[in-house]
Amino acid sequence: MNKKLTFFLCAVFLFAAQSWGQTLNLTPTMTAVLDNNGVLTISTTKAEGEAMPDGSASIKNWTVRSVVIKDKVTSIGTYNFYNLTDLISVTISNSVTSIGEGAFYLCPNLSSVTIPNSVVLIGADAFASCSSLTTVNIPTSVTVMGEQVFAGCTSLNSVTIPNSVTSIADWTFEGCSSLTSVNIPNFVTSIGVGAFISTGLTSITFPNTLETIGDEAFAQCFYLTTITIPNSVKVIGAQAFWNCNGLTSVTIPSSVTSIGEQAFLWCYNLSDINVDANNPNYSSIDGVLYNKNQAILYSYPIMKDRSVFTIPTSVTNISFGAFAGCYYLSSIVIPNSVTSIGEYAFAECYFKDITVNWIKPLAVPATLFNNTNTAVAILHVPAGTKSLYQAANVWKDFGTIVETNSVVPDETQTVGADGKGIIELNLSIPSDVTLTGSFEITFPAGMTLDEQLTALSAGLSNSSFLSFTYEDNNTWLVEIKSNLLKSSTDTEYTKIMDIAYTVNDSIGMGTYKATIKNLDLLLDDGTSIVADSLSASITVERWGTAIENIGNTSFHACYINNSLRIESPQAETITIYSAAGVQLYSTKKSAGSIDAPILSLPGSVYIVKGSKSGTIKVVR
Repeated sequence: MNKKLTFFLCAVFLFAAQSWGQTLNLTPTMTAVLDNNGVLTISTTKAEGEAMPDGSASIKNWTVRSVVIKDKVTSIGTYNFYNLTDLISVTISNSVTSIGEGAFYLCPNLSSVTIPNSVVLIGADAFASCSSLTTVNIPTSVTVMGEQVFAGCTSLNSVTIPNSVTSIADWTFEGCSSLTSVNIPNFVTSIGVGAFISTGLTSITFPNTLETIGDEAFAQCFYLTTITIPNSVKVIGAQAFWNCNGLTSVTIPSSVTSIGEQAFLWCYNLSDINVDANNPNYSSIDGVLYNKNQAILYSYPIMKDRSVFTIPTSVTNISFGAFAGCYYLSSIVIPNSVTSIGEYAFAECYFKDITVNWIKPLAVPATLFNNTNTAVAILHVPAGTKSLYQAANVWKDFGTIVETNSVVPDETQTVGADGKGIIELNLSIPSDVTLTGSFEITFPAGMTLDEQLTALSAGLSNSSFLSFTYEDNNTWLVEIKSNLLKSSTDTEYTKIMDIAYTVNDSIGMGTYKATIKNLDLLLDDGTSIVADSLSASITVERWGTAIENIGNTSFHACYINNSLRIESPQAETITIYSAAGVQLYSTKKSAGSIDAPILSLPGSVYIVKGSKSGTIKVVR
């Protein structure tokens, strides 16, 4: 019985120790005193001062309403006052120089804190999830603030950041939903990852010292309506302004060298992204964001008010989510210059029809049309390719696939050692229809149209002819003048002509683009085929066997019954090359003639070389 009574009395004593006035020795010279009003006072008797030890295990179950840090305490340790759910206010003496990581983390009723002008460092999570904290004045002595210092302070509506702070750390104000404005000091050079994500900011002014806006820095700032990015900023991180629904326009200054993926994705009211014309890395056309030479399309603003958009033929790559959520866009034309499309590029769109121009369906990610109902949309494909698209992943999911009558340029020869190449022009036309028309073709610098080798397709050279006019800027006007231009079947993907070109020695190996503009063809049944701009790929590899100059016609060659009849008075080796100088066929012949089978050979313009007789061009 006496043992039971003793146990009961001890239990009462421990409960009182946790709830009422107590004294705890944190170190031999530092005490924590909790009075009957819930005021916890931390003090030291060391003349030179001392730091609080890390941790809060000794006081975590005390009912603390106020904390007072007395003179000579030099720093607050990590998690000293973690999860004191009754804590309302904190007063810190000016002897304290640092506030440790998580020092007041998860004190949900802390509404007031006074940070003295002696504090130099505020550690990560120091005041994180103090959901009742409304105002913080950070003194000019502070030079470093750790990550997530005020993250989750949902009532914080006013904060003063001094000029002594030069960077805002990752996630500093994450989830501060009541924070509507903040002054970024004049000496800040970087804003960290997620620094203001999911805050209540309505506007923000950046200093002219700012160089980096980190990934997700302002993501999900739903009420942010305007931003002015200064001409000091070099980097805009991935998803930096993701889901900022209030933004209507953004201007990218000339200083920006890097814009991360999805920087402006899901900004539902954004209609224009404009780029300073002097920016060497990025550009914009009608509010659409591209790289400098418009080879990469980064972002088409969601709220751009147009129903039809034709992607420029300069574009080879469409970025991740580039058109995602575009509410007004119902029709889009993708040129055959595009060779790569990122995931979710057309996610959550409302397309009625899409026109593509690849002869072979482009391989695309399965997420390309994520949450876009392609079953109710029409896919327009080049003539003769419907069955290919019906069998291709992603494209086969369209409810309707129809073939269109359009001209498609297709590179058929790689530029070899002789610097010659060919671009095919293909068109589906009905039988017994004549065709006339013209177009302009512009080659990159260092390349020229080869008028001698440019020729109409099989069977057309006798009844049709071409004329060429050099204009300017490496551009030629090509006119087709014909009384009869027929396809061999009712509807067939038919080659119109080979456009030959020459590349000079200054052009290095790589892929280049020729542009066909103002194409205007007319069938005699009244059908008009027009295109403002088409792109053709040119691959320079500098391989293959070079041919001699054309001019020696000491022997004869002609196209007869699907064979090439070659005649010369002596025995010799006959070699057939493509117009680009690639060897296609070689054989030895006796004096007289030989029929070379060319039905299976690619192209329609051949260079025939006799080892003794010379060289001649033949049009198939």
